[in-house]
Amino acid sequence: MITKILKFKQFLFILVVVTLVIISFSPTMAASPNTLADNQYPKAMHDNQNTGQSQYTGPQHNNTKWNYTTGNIDSRITYAPSIGPDGTIYMPTRFNNGTNYMANLYALNKDGTKKWNYTINDGIYNENCYNQFVGSPTITADGTIYIINEFHDSTRTYGLLYALNPEGTMKWKYILNEGASVYISGSPAVATDGTIYFSSEFLASDYSSWNGNFYALKPDGTKKWNYTIGNYADSSPAIGSDGTIYFRSDDNNLFAINPDGTKKWNYLLPYGDIRGSPAVATDGTIYLSSNFNNDGILFALNPNGTLKWNYTIKEVTEVFLESSPSIAKDGTIYVGGYFRNGRSVTGNLYAFNPNGTFKWNFKTPLFISREAVIGADGTIYFGDGGAVGTFYALNPNGTKKWSLDVEPTTAGAIDSDGTLYFGIKNGTTDTLYAIQDPKADLYINSWASKANSTVGETIKLTFKVGNNGPNTAQNVVFTLPIPEGMEFVSANTDLGTFTYNPTTRIITWNLGDVVVGDPYLWANVRALNAGTYIFFPRLTTNTYDPTLNQNTQSITFNALNPVPINPINPVPVNPVNPVNPVPVNTAEAANIISMQDTGTPIVPLAIAVISILGGLAANRRK
Repeated sequence: MITKILKFKQFLFILVVVTLVIISFSPTMAASPNTLADNQYPKAMHDNQNTGQSQYTGPQHNNTKWNYTTGNIDSRITYAPSIGPDGTIYMPTRFNNGTNYMANLYALNKDGTKKWNYTINDGIYNENCYNQFVGSPTITADGTIYIINEFHDSTRTYGLLYALNPEGTMKWKYILNEGASVYISGSPAVATDGTIYFSSEFLASDYSSWNGNFYALKPDGTKKWNYTIGNYADSSPAIGSDGTIYFRSDDNNLFAINPDGTKKWNYLLPYGDIRGSPAVATDGTIYLSSNFNNDGILFALNPNGTLKWNYTIKEVTEVFLESSPSIAKDGTIYVGGYFRNGRSVTGNLYAFNPNGTFKWNFKTPLFISREAVIGADGTIYFGDGGAVGTFYALNPNGTKKWSLDVEPTTAGAIDSDGTLYFGIKNGTTDTLYAIQDPKADLYINSWASKANSTVGETIKLTFKVGNNGPNTAQNVVFTLPIPEGMEFVSANTDLGTFTYNPTTRIITWNLGDVVVGDPYLWANVRALNAGTYIFFPRLTTNTYDPTLNQNTQSITFNALNPVPINPINPVPVNPVNPVNPVPVNTAEAANIISMQDTGTPIVPLAIAVISILGGLAANRRK
């Protein structure tokens, strides 16, 4: 018996260990703090593949939510904003303090108020010195901000990578001071193990040549390795799904580097001048934009470094591709540029299929030099520039959705709430624009005066329409079909007007604009026949509501035939016990997250199992 008890205890111990292991691998487990943040818009071009594809739907209209201007003298937003995991917007700027140019990183709250700013003033001692950011910030899961800076003094240039804490204090900085001068290009990428990658070039100490260095740093700011090439390393790196790192050089080579710092391969473009940074599709295809002999060329390379296809864009006059490629979820590649006819310059956004065939192009009055960002619904956001400019939103078929007449200075970034951020030129200083559709959150709570009634009895249905905001819902219309076998009696409401159409058997309640609040409709109905009846109310609105009719309660109740009177005991006997009315919410029930989506509630289950088995063991000991 003692042996059996010991074996049973061993079984319980193993069960607990297995349970804890399962919990540790639960999908709700937090990501490593050093990896790239996987929500919001954590870096230039959104992700390590430089696709520009957001997982969030951007604005469907050009409604300005707010704008933010720093107010500093000659302040410029130098690169696209990035968005941290908590929704903080990081905006790299340069300003003149009256003597020198300074680099200033702003952290803004989602409502457009300033959270903090961090000014870099390393080595600013005289009028010949200045700092400037290079590229957009890159933010990790724990909120660490990586941003590249260049410092120029009277003799040389230094490259620096800063790591800032989420509250705006410096965590560490890494200084590049090789040769006679160092320049850093692009924005950093962060691998799944936390390694930080970025490109640089340096002038030899004897001023004889330029060389490139591609760096890998550990999350603590120490060097992991660097890979040296014989020309500029000149782009934001991209990282493939297998960990391969891609960057381009100024002599038109694309390099593929293993995570340990060894070269995998390099591909020399047979012709053309590479522009921008590489982008990597889900199938591993690497895309590059280039120019050759007044033609724009889009290159597609296989993951093994061989040419997949290339497409030459020929217009009547000169064509130049200026932006890095962007890649949509369906594989469409977007690249921007311009074509020139004499002194006239016109912009073009080109769309290509993944097999290398031309899809469409969209012409703009001015050149396009910055990358497009793509919403979850396929909307393409980009700007053109010049003395004036326009920011555009296009449908996936290349037709215009909306435009805003501003002078864009950066690419965009899409927030989890659908807000689009981008910089514009605004006189002597730049402004960050926030574009968001007015948004409402409508719901319907419904109940009946009783859950069970008899045929011919009038029942009151109550519908409470609410708006959780944050904005007023415009032109809200409530409709309620009356099921067959039911009869409309009357209705009244405390907001708006209603009508009943006896032909369609629909109550239509026009609420107009619904602010944050709870208007009511009361409808009186009665059953003509016995049965179970379900009422499904619906809402429409002109205001964007991403969860419209997902928080809508239906009403279910039963109508019974009248109970016969017993002549001996003339008290009607109702065979159904009276119950309190319980609203039935079929729409919400459909939205309940099932066990297969969230996983088994392991801890309570394990405790229950152990308790039961422990009880069995106790019984066996008896």
